[in-house]
Amino acid sequence: MMLQEDFDNVLGKLLALYACHMDLNHPLGVAVPAAENEVETPVTDNDDEVVIKRVHWIKNKFFDDHFDLVDHELLLGKTLAMLGGRYFSDTLLGRSYELIGWGLYRKWAIGIERLEKWAGSGSDDSIADEALDKFKCSLESMEEDKDGDVAKSDFVEKFERLSQKLKSSGAADKINLNELVLQEADEAILHQLEHDDIAAQQTLFSSWEEERKSKLDAHIQEYMRQERIKSLRKKTEYLYKREELITFFDKEDKIKIVLDEERQRVDKQLRHRFQKKHTETSDYDLVEKVGKI
Repeated sequence: MMLQEDFDNVLGKLLALYACHMDLNHPLGVAVPAAENEVETPVTDNDDEVVIKRVHWIKNKFFDDHFDLVDHELLLGKTLAMLGGRYFSDTLLGRSYELIGWGLYRKWAIGIERLEKWAGSGSDDSIADEALDKFKCSLESMEEDKDGDVAKSDFVEKFERLSQKLKSSGAADKINLNELVLQEADEAILHQLEHDDIAAQQTLFSSWEEERKSKLDAHIQEYMRQERIKSLRKKTEYLYKREELITFFDKEDKIKIVLDEERQRVDKQLRHRFQKKHTETSDYDLVEKVGKI
């Protein structure tokens, strides 16, 4: 049951957010797996020989930004950005962790774009002050990209302007994110959701069992129908042969006529074929050939 990938499940969303929150505040120092050195296979002189080379790490020609992610911080950031932006988007908690996620994911342009939207909206799109600080820390770790369209200083300048705007308008809340997450993932709420999930799964298992039984009965009925059809065909064939045997003497004259006609037809075909292959020599040709001798 891959319920951890079903974010329509309320319990799964809360547990995913709680796990990411604890990982963010209490990192375990997970090492990034490195690609193993490939062993060079000696090349043979025989061009026809197929050389199979074992590789430990498949290098893609492009970075897909999903399956190729191995950095723990990038994985955490992408998960937080998805959780906050898609499943908690209308709450202060969701906006805060979405911004933190874009910072960890190193998608600073998207983070700045989201800040511009929240700062420019007339609605109460508040965000935790702690999230602004964490995004700022991620932004400061940004390396200068000489080939990039936007320099690091531009990102910092935009962030400072938007952050000041949010704080001056009162949209930057000084609430503690840890307390907010613990409040959302309260033990009593989780226990209630757990009972609801168990009841839903039990109902689902019962429906699966009924569906399985109905499909099995349908297969059995179809199998029995096919077997009855086979049995009827065998009986029909047997009765047809018995009828031929019983009525043979009553239809003997007709059968002889049919056999004679068939025999004449076959003889005619054989004579026609024989005449084509072996053409008879005429008497005139034969006398002429004998005279020459």
